[in-house]
This record gives sequence, structure tokens and C-alpha cells, in this order.
Amino acid sequence: MFLKFFSFSLFFYSVSSFVFADLVDLKNTNAPDSLELLSKEVLTANADESNNPYSIVPIDEYKQLNIQPLYRDSIVKLYKDGSIVEEKSFFNDIYMNHFIGSNFIVFLDLNSDDPTEVKWKVLCSVDKITDAKKCSINNSNIFYSKRSDQPSFLMIGGENADLLRPTYLRIDKNKPFKVNNLVFKRPVLDNILKEMTSGKMIYLRYHKKYKEDSYDDEASLKGFSIAYNTLNILYPKLK
Repeated sequence: MFLKFFSFSLFFYSVSSFVFADLVDLKNTNAPDSLELLSKEVLTANADESNNPYSIVPIDEYKQLNIQPLYRDSIVKLYKDGSIVEEKSFFNDIYMNHFIGSNFIVFLDLNSDDPTEVKWKVLCSVDKITDAKKCSINNSNIFYSKRSDQPSFLMIGGENADLLRPTYLRIDKNKPFKVNNLVFKRPVLDNILKEMTSGKMIYLRYHKKYKEDSYDDEASLKGFSIAYNTLNILYPKLK
């Protein structure tokens, strides 16, 4: 289960490297030792007694096992593949999977045509040299970055977008935003995020590399406010 969602994140970060090369370091991400012990104990004990793909970790064992869920009303599951996942269903059919120990979170829309499709991804890390905190939210063409060592920004268009040409962004029927490259920064970024967390649709216009005509795209903002709030819950907990 972890590998399925993890592959989405690795792909996006590889194509976003032109913004900054050291966005995240995923190679050495490991769960705490207590979680590894829990995983080994459950996976090796009574393996043939149940076909259930996971077991639920009791709340009274969280502290002992160093499990720190982001939400009090979530549940923590230990899957047979070793993934320890905090899961929570929100009021609007958005479902969260938080992979404990990796600071990687995916959000699904259970009411969509494909409820297994990832709508938003949150990934956080701490730089091993500078201790800088790094968090991001992304889908295919929208990328928000929050870092302790650089200004926050919102980038659109993905790997094929032309960085040197004007970009437009509009939420619902609100006033459009324009920037002369792909990156929206403060102070305008604060207004964009405010509209995105309360809006329904986002409309994008940008240029692709080596293309004369502009390219229009749009995306549902369902679940973005939950992903954004979750990022801001996780960010101060990073160590």
C-alpha cells in the first residue's frame, strides 16, 4: 500500500527539481525503532489466523510506541506489508492516509469516480544538514511549498511549463491573479491560499515550453483545505 502512494510522490519531486534541488530527502526516511518492533511482532505473530490486511493499534499503546497521530479521532492501522498508517475520514468524503514515520500523507475522494486516485499529496521533511523544515502540497499541476529557510510559494504547470512567460490563476469567479513566471509569492500568495481553502475550482493559464499558444487547465479544490490544514498541523511537529 505504501509503495503505491509513494511512487506518486517520487515522480512529482523528480520533475519539480528545477525549482530547488534539495526539496526533500526521502532515501533515509525510517520509522522510529519502536514502530519497527511493533511491525515485526504483529507480522510474525499468528500470521495464519486472519485474512485481515491490517490490525488496529490500541490508543493506549500510542505513547509507548512513540506514535503521534495528527488527529485525535483518527485510527492507526498496522498493515501486513509493514506500513503503519494513520487514517481519517472527513465530512466531505475526503479520506486521509498518513504514513507514520515518513511524514507522507495522501488524500483520496471516496465519492469520486476513482476513489483510489490520489487528489492531494503532502510531504514534509527536515534537512539533515541545516535542520530546515520543508513541507509541500501538490497534485499534477499545482505545487505549494512551505519552508523554514525560504519564502513560501505556489507554482503551477509542472515540468513542461515555461518559467519565463506570464501565468494566470483564478479561483471560482474571483479576480484572476497574474505573475510573470510560474511562481506566486507573498503578499499575493496569502490571498490565493485564502481563496483556495474556501473555493471549489481553480483555473490555470500558462505556457508550455516551446509552445506559442497558452495552455488552459482546471482542477477541483475539494480536499485542498484539509490538506493545507493537515500540513500546518504537521509542520510544527517536525524535528
